[in-house]
Amino acid sequence: MKTPSIISYVYGVLLIVGGVMGFVMGKSVPSLISGGGGGLLMLLAGRGFGQRQSWALPLGLVVALAVAVFFGRNINSEEAKVKNRALGMTALSALTIVGLLATGTRKN
Repeated sequence: MKTPSIISYVYGVLLIVGGVMGFVMGKSVPSLISGGGGGLLMLLAGRGFGQRQSWALPLGLVVALAVAVFFGRNINSEEAKVKNRALGMTALSALTIVGLLATGTRKN
């Protein structure tokens, strides 16, 4: 399995788990929908990387960037729980973007 596929699969599963946790802990349907939808899109990108599809990299980057921007808006929050969640997801999204750019553009 190629590295960009692994990165996409792991990030996609984490997004899905986060969406489910947001729903279970906070009864947040938007968390479930956005986490599940974003996670499924990342799983799709991972499959695309495995099949060497040209759309996989842009899809993965758009999803990771959207998550980074969404959570990045809350980094300056006064509430510690919100701030910590925002920092973690923004950092994870940034690492995903760097990983996809570093490995997803290689020609094998």
